[in-house]
Amino acid sequence: MVSQRAFVAAGSWERWTTAPVGSDPYKLLDHKLDIRVSLAAHDSWGRRPPFDGIE
Repeated sequence: MVSQRAFVAAGSWERWTTAPVGSDPYKLLDHKLDIRVSLAAHDSWGRRPPFDGIE
């Protein structure tokens, strides 16, 4: 889940991804606009999510 306030404040997807703010058991690792988003399990998220990563 992406923080709408942080996304709007960043002004663009590219700027937001340099310091993403979200609320999810996965953190952003890498992205290629319109191609892929790579996520990794967030270790400090209470319970460990079911997958180590998602792409």
